[in-house]
Amino acid sequence: MTGPVSRSKILIMPRPRKTIRARIRPSGLYQVSFPEDPGHWHSSGQDNEHDALAWARRKRGEILAPTPILFKDAARGFFDDDGSWARRQAGRGRTFSIEYLPQMRGRLKNYLVKEWGETPIRQITRRAFDDWVIAIPKIKNSTKNKIVDAALIMFREWTDLGLLPASPLDGLTHLTPSDFEARTIFTQDELKTMFPTDRSELERIWVDQGKAHREHSQLWISFFIALKDTGARPAELLALSWGDWRPEECGFPIHKAAENRTGRIKPSTKTGSRKPAFLSARGVQELMLWGAVSEHAEPKDLIWSFDGRLPVHTESAAKHFRSVCKRATINRGKRTPYCLRHTFATAAIEAMPLPAVQALLGHSAKSMTALTSYFHPTDAMIMKMGEGMREMLEKRVWGKTEHKSKKEDK
Repeated sequence: MTGPVSRSKILIMPRPRKTIRARIRPSGLYQVSFPEDPGHWHSSGQDNEHDALAWARRKRGEILAPTPILFKDAARGFFDDDGSWARRQAGRGRTFSIEYLPQMRGRLKNYLVKEWGETPIRQITRRAFDDWVIAIPKIKNSTKNKIVDAALIMFREWTDLGLLPASPLDGLTHLTPSDFEARTIFTQDELKTMFPTDRSELERIWVDQGKAHREHSQLWISFFIALKDTGARPAELLALSWGDWRPEECGFPIHKAAENRTGRIKPSTKTGSRKPAFLSARGVQELMLWGAVSEHAEPKDLIWSFDGRLPVHTESAAKHFRSVCKRATINRGKRTPYCLRHTFATAAIEAMPLPAVQALLGHSAKSMTALTSYFHPTDAMIMKMGEGMREMLEKRVWGKTEHKSKKEDK
Protein backbone atom coordinates (compact mmCIF):
# COMPACT_ATOMS: atom_id res chain seq x y z
CA MET A 1 0.00 0.00 0.00
CA THR A 2 1.14 3.42 -0.67
CA GLY A 3 1.04 5.96 2.13
CA PRO A 4 -0.68 9.30 2.07
CA VAL A 5 0.69 11.67 -0.49
CA SER A 6 2.45 14.66 0.94
CA ARG A 7 0.75 17.95 0.11
CA SER A 8 4.12 19.32 -0.89
CA LYS A 9 4.34 16.71 -3.62
CA ILE A 10 1.00 17.61 -5.20
CA LEU A 11 1.54 19.36 -8.50
CA ILE A 12 -1.02 22.15 -8.92
CA MET A 13 -1.58 22.79 -12.59
CA PRO A 14 -2.35 26.41 -13.53
CA ARG A 15 -5.76 27.05 -15.11
CA PRO A 16 -5.27 27.37 -18.84
CA ARG A 17 -5.65 30.94 -20.02
CA LYS A 18 -8.34 31.75 -22.51
CA THR A 19 -6.48 32.78 -25.61
CA ILE A 20 -7.27 34.59 -28.82
CA ARG A 21 -7.76 32.17 -31.65
CA ALA A 22 -6.55 32.68 -35.20
CA ARG A 23 -7.35 30.96 -38.49
CA ILE A 24 -6.24 31.46 -42.03
CA ARG A 25 -8.70 31.97 -44.83
CA PRO A 26 -8.41 31.01 -48.49
CA SER A 27 -7.41 34.58 -49.22
CA GLY A 28 -4.24 34.03 -47.19
CA LEU A 29 -5.29 36.54 -44.51
CA TYR A 30 -5.96 35.64 -40.90
CA GLN A 31 -9.15 36.05 -38.88
CA VAL A 32 -9.19 36.23 -35.10
CA SER A 33 -11.78 35.30 -32.46
CA PHE A 34 -11.91 36.47 -28.84
CA PRO A 35 -12.91 34.23 -25.91
CA GLU A 36 -15.34 36.92 -24.75
CA ASP A 37 -17.15 36.70 -28.10
CA PRO A 38 -16.85 33.07 -29.24
CA GLY A 39 -18.05 32.16 -32.69
CA HIS A 40 -17.47 35.63 -34.13
CA TRP A 41 -14.42 36.03 -36.38
CA HIS A 42 -12.85 39.36 -37.28
CA SER A 43 -10.58 39.94 -40.26
CA SER A 44 -7.13 41.14 -39.15
CA GLY A 45 -5.77 42.03 -42.56
CA GLN A 46 -2.53 40.19 -41.64
CA ASP A 47 -0.94 37.37 -43.64
CA ASN A 48 0.76 35.62 -40.73
CA GLU A 49 -0.53 34.32 -37.39
CA HIS A 50 1.92 36.22 -35.18
CA ASP A 51 1.00 39.59 -36.67
CA ALA A 52 -2.71 38.69 -36.62
CA LEU A 53 -2.60 37.90 -32.87
CA ALA A 54 -0.63 41.10 -32.18
CA TRP A 55 -3.25 43.05 -34.10
CA ALA A 56 -6.03 41.38 -32.09
CA ARG A 57 -4.38 42.29 -28.79
CA ARG A 58 -4.08 45.94 -29.86
CA LYS A 59 -7.65 46.15 -31.15
CA ARG A 60 -9.29 44.02 -28.48
CA GLY A 61 -10.97 46.87 -26.54
CA GLU A 62 -12.14 48.65 -29.68
CA ILE A 63 -13.56 45.50 -31.27
CA LEU A 64 -15.35 44.24 -28.16
CA ALA A 65 -16.79 47.61 -27.17
CA PRO A 66 -20.57 47.53 -27.58
CA THR A 67 -21.79 49.12 -30.79
CA PRO A 68 -23.69 52.33 -29.97
CA ILE A 69 -27.40 51.99 -30.65
CA LEU A 70 -28.62 54.99 -32.59
CA PHE A 71 -32.02 56.47 -31.75
CA LYS A 72 -33.29 55.92 -35.30
CA ASP A 73 -32.39 52.23 -35.18
CA ALA A 74 -33.97 51.61 -31.78
CA ALA A 75 -37.07 53.58 -32.82
CA ARG A 76 -37.64 51.77 -36.11
CA GLY A 77 -41.20 50.42 -36.18
CA PHE A 78 -41.77 51.22 -32.49
CA PHE A 79 -45.36 52.47 -32.87
CA ASP A 80 -46.33 50.19 -35.77
CA ASP A 81 -49.76 48.58 -35.52
CA ASP A 82 -48.19 45.12 -35.42
CA GLY A 83 -45.07 46.16 -33.49
CA SER A 84 -43.98 44.38 -30.32
CA TRP A 85 -44.89 47.33 -28.08
CA ALA A 86 -48.45 47.64 -29.48
CA ARG A 87 -48.96 43.86 -29.25
CA ARG A 88 -47.77 43.84 -25.65
CA GLN A 89 -50.17 46.66 -24.74
CA ALA A 90 -53.02 44.80 -26.42
CA GLY A 91 -52.09 41.70 -24.43
CA ARG A 92 -52.46 43.74 -21.25
CA GLY A 93 -55.96 44.75 -22.30
CA ARG A 94 -55.20 48.29 -23.42
CA THR A 95 -57.26 49.63 -26.31
CA PHE A 96 -56.14 52.40 -28.65
CA SER A 97 -58.26 54.87 -30.55
CA ILE A 98 -57.95 54.60 -34.32
CA GLU A 99 -55.79 57.72 -34.47
CA TYR A 100 -53.49 56.98 -31.49
CA LEU A 101 -50.74 54.93 -33.16
CA PRO A 102 -50.70 57.00 -36.39
CA GLN A 103 -50.35 60.16 -34.30
CA MET A 104 -47.50 58.63 -32.29
CA ARG A 105 -45.76 57.61 -35.52
CA GLY A 106 -46.12 61.18 -36.76
CA ARG A 107 -44.49 62.60 -33.59
CA LEU A 108 -41.73 60.04 -33.87
CA LYS A 109 -40.98 60.79 -37.53
CA ASN A 110 -41.49 64.55 -37.61
CA TYR A 111 -39.83 65.48 -34.33
CA LEU A 112 -37.97 62.76 -32.43
CA VAL A 113 -36.13 60.98 -35.25
CA LYS A 114 -35.54 64.25 -37.07
CA GLU A 115 -33.68 65.64 -34.04
CA TRP A 116 -32.21 62.56 -32.33
CA GLY A 117 -31.98 59.97 -35.11
CA GLU A 118 -28.18 59.93 -35.35
CA THR A 119 -27.60 60.16 -31.58
CA PRO A 120 -26.78 57.01 -29.57
CA ILE A 121 -29.60 56.47 -27.07
CA ARG A 122 -27.08 56.24 -24.20
CA GLN A 123 -25.85 59.77 -24.95
CA ILE A 124 -29.25 61.46 -24.64
CA THR A 125 -29.66 63.27 -21.34
CA ARG A 126 -32.75 64.62 -19.65
CA ARG A 127 -31.40 68.19 -19.68
CA ALA A 128 -30.54 68.10 -23.38
CA PHE A 129 -33.93 66.61 -24.25
CA ASP A 130 -35.80 69.14 -22.08
CA ASP A 131 -33.91 72.07 -23.64
CA TRP A 132 -34.79 70.77 -27.10
CA VAL A 133 -38.49 70.34 -26.31
CA ILE A 134 -38.72 73.86 -24.90
CA ALA A 135 -37.09 75.30 -28.03
CA ILE A 136 -39.28 73.52 -30.62
CA PRO A 137 -40.81 76.40 -32.61
CA LYS A 138 -44.38 77.06 -33.73
CA ILE A 139 -46.21 74.37 -31.74
CA LYS A 140 -48.20 74.61 -28.51
CA ASN A 141 -46.94 73.27 -25.22
CA SER A 142 -49.79 70.76 -25.22
CA THR A 143 -48.38 69.31 -28.46
CA LYS A 144 -44.87 69.32 -27.02
CA ASN A 145 -46.17 67.34 -24.05
CA LYS A 146 -47.46 64.65 -26.42
CA ILE A 147 -43.98 64.42 -27.95
CA VAL A 148 -42.59 64.02 -24.43
CA ASP A 149 -45.13 61.26 -23.75
CA ALA A 150 -43.99 59.36 -26.86
CA ALA A 151 -40.33 59.64 -25.82
CA LEU A 152 -41.06 58.52 -22.25
CA ILE A 153 -42.83 55.41 -23.52
CA MET A 154 -39.91 54.55 -25.81
CA PHE A 155 -37.14 55.03 -23.25
CA ARG A 156 -39.00 53.01 -20.62
CA GLU A 157 -39.44 50.17 -23.10
CA TRP A 158 -35.74 50.25 -24.04
CA THR A 159 -34.85 50.17 -20.36
CA ASP A 160 -37.08 47.12 -19.83
CA LEU A 161 -35.39 45.43 -22.80
CA GLY A 162 -31.95 46.03 -21.29
CA LEU A 163 -30.77 48.49 -23.94
CA LEU A 164 -30.29 51.11 -21.22
CA PRO A 165 -29.41 50.77 -17.53
CA ALA A 166 -32.11 53.35 -16.73
CA SER A 167 -34.28 55.77 -18.65
CA PRO A 168 -32.43 59.10 -18.99
CA LEU A 169 -35.80 60.87 -19.19
CA ASP A 170 -37.04 59.75 -15.77
CA GLY A 171 -38.21 62.83 -13.88
CA LEU A 172 -38.93 64.82 -17.04
CA THR A 173 -42.04 66.93 -16.46
CA HIS A 174 -44.64 68.38 -18.82
CA LEU A 175 -44.64 71.99 -19.93
CA THR A 176 -47.42 74.25 -18.70
CA PRO A 177 -50.08 74.36 -21.43
CA SER A 178 -49.78 77.58 -23.40
CA ASP A 179 -53.44 77.35 -24.42
CA PHE A 180 -54.74 77.86 -20.88
CA GLU A 181 -57.41 80.25 -22.17
CA ALA A 182 -58.99 77.28 -23.96
CA ARG A 183 -59.81 75.87 -20.50
CA THR A 184 -61.24 79.08 -19.00
CA ILE A 185 -64.61 78.53 -17.34
CA PHE A 186 -67.93 80.19 -18.17
CA THR A 187 -69.42 82.50 -15.58
CA GLN A 188 -72.88 81.89 -14.14
CA ASP A 189 -74.17 84.93 -16.01
CA GLU A 190 -72.84 83.52 -19.27
CA LEU A 191 -74.52 80.18 -18.57
CA LYS A 192 -77.85 81.94 -17.92
CA THR A 193 -77.47 83.80 -21.19
CA MET A 194 -76.55 80.61 -23.04
CA PHE A 195 -79.44 78.59 -21.57
CA PRO A 196 -82.26 81.11 -20.92
CA THR A 197 -85.44 79.85 -19.29
CA ASP A 198 -87.58 81.78 -21.78
CA ARG A 199 -88.34 79.30 -24.57
CA SER A 200 -88.47 81.79 -27.41
CA GLU A 201 -85.10 83.24 -26.38
CA LEU A 202 -83.66 79.73 -26.07
CA GLU A 203 -84.77 78.88 -29.59
CA ARG A 204 -83.46 82.17 -30.95
CA ILE A 205 -80.03 81.28 -29.65
CA TRP A 206 -80.01 77.55 -30.43
CA VAL A 207 -82.04 77.16 -33.62
CA ASP A 208 -79.64 77.66 -36.50
CA GLN A 209 -82.11 78.92 -39.08
CA GLY A 210 -81.54 77.62 -42.59
CA LYS A 211 -78.91 75.08 -41.53
CA ALA A 212 -80.65 72.71 -39.14
CA HIS A 213 -84.13 71.49 -38.39
CA ARG A 214 -85.75 72.59 -35.16
CA GLU A 215 -85.56 69.02 -33.78
CA HIS A 216 -81.83 68.92 -34.51
CA SER A 217 -81.40 72.05 -32.45
CA GLN A 218 -83.12 70.25 -29.57
CA LEU A 219 -80.39 67.61 -29.80
CA TRP A 220 -77.77 70.31 -29.27
CA ILE A 221 -79.71 71.98 -26.43
CA SER A 222 -80.01 68.71 -24.49
CA PHE A 223 -76.41 67.73 -25.25
CA PHE A 224 -74.83 70.97 -24.04
CA ILE A 225 -77.02 71.18 -20.94
CA ALA A 226 -75.92 67.60 -20.17
CA LEU A 227 -72.29 68.70 -20.54
CA LYS A 228 -72.95 71.57 -18.15
CA ASP A 229 -74.83 69.41 -15.63
CA THR A 230 -72.54 66.38 -15.54
CA GLY A 231 -69.02 67.61 -16.23
CA ALA A 232 -68.59 64.53 -18.42
CA ARG A 233 -66.23 64.51 -21.37
CA PRO A 234 -68.06 65.00 -24.70
CA ALA A 235 -66.94 61.57 -25.93
CA GLU A 236 -68.45 59.95 -22.83
CA LEU A 237 -71.89 61.47 -23.38
CA LEU A 238 -71.81 60.61 -27.08
CA ALA A 239 -71.38 56.92 -26.23
CA LEU A 240 -74.66 56.81 -24.29
CA SER A 241 -77.75 55.04 -25.64
CA TRP A 242 -81.35 55.53 -24.55
CA GLY A 243 -81.06 52.21 -22.74
CA ASP A 244 -78.43 53.78 -20.47
CA TRP A 245 -80.88 56.41 -19.17
CA ARG A 246 -81.98 55.83 -15.55
CA PRO A 247 -85.09 57.98 -15.01
CA GLU A 248 -85.37 56.99 -11.33
CA GLU A 249 -81.91 58.42 -10.59
CA CYS A 250 -82.11 61.13 -13.32
CA GLY A 251 -78.74 60.06 -14.62
CA PHE A 252 -76.52 57.67 -16.51
CA PRO A 253 -73.73 55.22 -15.61
CA ILE A 254 -70.66 56.24 -17.62
CA HIS A 255 -68.06 53.61 -18.49
CA LYS A 256 -67.51 53.93 -22.24
CA ALA A 257 -66.64 56.59 -24.81
CA ALA A 258 -67.17 57.34 -28.49
CA GLU A 259 -64.27 57.49 -30.91
CA ASN A 260 -64.67 60.75 -32.78
CA ARG A 261 -63.22 59.80 -36.15
CA THR A 262 -65.09 56.53 -36.61
CA GLY A 263 -67.99 56.81 -34.17
CA ARG A 264 -66.99 53.44 -32.72
CA ILE A 265 -68.02 52.96 -29.10
CA LYS A 266 -65.03 51.98 -27.00
CA PRO A 267 -65.64 49.78 -23.95
CA SER A 268 -63.87 52.16 -21.57
CA THR A 269 -63.43 55.86 -20.89
CA LYS A 270 -60.22 57.81 -21.40
CA THR A 271 -58.97 56.89 -17.92
CA GLY A 272 -60.81 53.59 -17.60
CA SER A 273 -63.02 55.06 -14.87
CA ARG A 274 -66.64 54.23 -14.08
CA LYS A 275 -68.75 57.05 -12.72
CA PRO A 276 -72.31 58.35 -12.38
CA ALA A 277 -73.61 61.38 -14.26
CA PHE A 278 -76.71 63.25 -13.08
CA LEU A 279 -78.96 65.76 -14.84
CA SER A 280 -80.70 68.76 -13.29
CA ALA A 281 -84.47 69.11 -13.59
CA ARG A 282 -83.84 71.39 -16.58
CA GLY A 283 -81.50 68.82 -18.08
CA VAL A 284 -84.09 66.04 -17.71
CA GLN A 285 -86.75 68.24 -19.34
CA GLU A 286 -84.60 69.02 -22.37
CA LEU A 287 -83.53 65.39 -22.73
CA MET A 288 -87.17 64.23 -22.70
CA LEU A 289 -88.03 66.85 -25.33
CA TRP A 290 -85.25 65.50 -27.54
CA GLY A 291 -86.47 61.95 -27.03
CA ALA A 292 -89.99 63.01 -28.02
CA VAL A 293 -88.95 64.56 -31.36
CA SER A 294 -86.18 62.12 -32.26
CA GLU A 295 -87.04 59.34 -34.71
CA HIS A 296 -84.46 57.08 -33.07
CA ALA A 297 -85.23 56.71 -29.38
CA GLU A 298 -85.19 52.93 -28.92
CA PRO A 299 -83.05 51.55 -26.05
CA LYS A 300 -80.36 50.45 -28.51
CA ASP A 301 -80.17 53.86 -30.23
CA LEU A 302 -77.51 56.37 -29.30
CA ILE A 303 -79.01 59.43 -27.64
CA TRP A 304 -77.07 62.22 -29.33
CA SER A 305 -77.21 60.91 -32.86
CA PHE A 306 -79.16 61.79 -36.00
CA ASP A 307 -79.61 58.16 -37.06
CA GLY A 308 -79.30 56.30 -33.75
CA ARG A 309 -76.20 54.44 -34.92
CA LEU A 310 -73.40 57.00 -35.15
CA PRO A 311 -72.84 59.79 -32.61
CA VAL A 312 -72.57 63.37 -33.79
CA HIS A 313 -69.01 64.54 -34.42
CA THR A 314 -67.35 66.69 -31.77
CA GLU A 315 -66.27 69.02 -34.58
CA SER A 316 -69.96 69.56 -35.45
CA ALA A 317 -70.69 70.20 -31.78
CA ALA A 318 -67.87 72.74 -31.56
CA LYS A 319 -69.06 74.51 -34.72
CA HIS A 320 -72.63 74.76 -33.40
CA PHE A 321 -71.30 75.95 -30.05
CA ARG A 322 -69.42 78.80 -31.71
CA SER A 323 -72.60 79.90 -33.47
CA VAL A 324 -74.57 79.78 -30.22
CA CYS A 325 -72.01 81.93 -28.39
CA LYS A 326 -72.12 84.44 -31.22
CA ARG A 327 -75.94 84.67 -31.19
CA ALA A 328 -75.89 84.90 -27.38
CA THR A 329 -73.28 87.72 -27.64
CA ILE A 330 -70.90 85.79 -25.38
CA ASN A 331 -67.24 86.64 -25.88
CA ARG A 332 -66.09 83.04 -26.32
CA GLY A 333 -62.40 83.73 -26.91
CA LYS A 334 -60.66 80.38 -27.31
CA ARG A 335 -63.11 78.51 -25.11
CA THR A 336 -64.51 75.21 -26.36
CA PRO A 337 -67.36 72.91 -25.25
CA TYR A 338 -64.79 71.16 -23.02
CA CYS A 339 -64.75 74.29 -20.87
CA LEU A 340 -68.18 73.28 -19.59
CA ARG A 341 -66.41 70.38 -17.84
CA HIS A 342 -64.01 72.84 -16.20
CA THR A 343 -66.96 75.08 -15.28
CA PHE A 344 -68.73 72.15 -13.63
CA ALA A 345 -65.58 71.09 -11.73
CA THR A 346 -64.94 74.58 -10.38
CA ALA A 347 -68.50 74.95 -9.08
CA ALA A 348 -68.53 71.42 -7.63
CA ILE A 349 -65.20 71.80 -5.80
CA GLU A 350 -66.50 74.94 -4.13
CA ALA A 351 -69.69 73.21 -2.96
CA MET A 352 -68.85 69.52 -2.40
CA PRO A 353 -66.20 67.35 -0.71
CA LEU A 354 -63.25 66.73 -3.02
CA PRO A 355 -63.65 62.91 -3.10
CA ALA A 356 -67.21 63.33 -4.42
CA VAL A 357 -66.00 65.70 -7.15
CA GLN A 358 -63.19 63.32 -8.09
CA ALA A 359 -65.70 60.49 -8.45
CA LEU A 360 -67.96 62.57 -10.69
CA LEU A 361 -65.04 63.64 -12.89
CA GLY A 362 -63.67 60.11 -13.10
CA HIS A 363 -60.42 60.89 -11.26
CA SER A 364 -58.83 58.57 -8.72
CA ALA A 365 -58.92 59.52 -5.04
CA LYS A 366 -55.13 60.01 -5.11
CA SER A 367 -55.19 62.28 -8.15
CA MET A 368 -54.89 66.02 -7.67
CA THR A 369 -55.94 66.76 -11.27
CA ALA A 370 -59.29 68.14 -10.12
CA LEU A 371 -57.52 70.84 -8.12
CA THR A 372 -54.50 71.47 -10.35
CA SER A 373 -56.20 71.46 -13.77
CA TYR A 374 -59.97 71.83 -13.36
CA PHE A 375 -60.33 74.32 -10.52
CA HIS A 376 -60.49 77.94 -11.72
CA PRO A 377 -61.42 79.98 -8.62
CA THR A 378 -62.33 83.64 -8.85
CA ASP A 379 -60.77 86.14 -6.45
CA ALA A 380 -63.96 86.05 -4.38
CA MET A 381 -63.80 82.23 -4.22
CA ILE A 382 -60.16 82.34 -3.15
CA MET A 383 -60.98 84.66 -0.27
CA LYS A 384 -64.04 82.61 0.69
CA MET A 385 -61.80 79.53 0.94
CA GLY A 386 -59.93 81.39 3.67
CA GLU A 387 -62.97 81.99 5.85
CA GLY A 388 -62.00 81.55 9.50
CA MET A 389 -58.29 81.64 8.73
CA ARG A 390 -57.85 85.27 9.77
CA GLU A 391 -59.37 84.47 13.14
CA MET A 392 -56.95 81.56 13.57
CA LEU A 393 -54.04 83.79 12.59
CA GLU A 394 -55.21 86.36 15.12
CA LYS A 395 -55.36 83.85 17.94
CA ARG A 396 -52.57 81.41 17.10
CA VAL A 397 -49.98 83.27 15.06
CA TRP A 398 -50.18 87.02 15.36
CA GLY A 399 -51.30 86.87 18.98
CA LYS A 400 -48.25 84.80 19.96
CA THR A 401 -45.97 87.18 18.10
CA GLU A 402 -47.48 90.22 19.77
CA HIS A 403 -47.38 88.55 23.21
CA LYS A 404 -43.73 87.68 22.71
CA SER A 405 -42.89 91.24 21.64
CA LYS A 406 -44.60 92.70 24.75
CA LYS A 407 -42.68 90.26 26.96
CA GLU A 408 -39.37 91.30 25.37
CA ASP A 409 -40.20 94.99 25.85
CA LYS A 410 -40.56 94.40 29.61
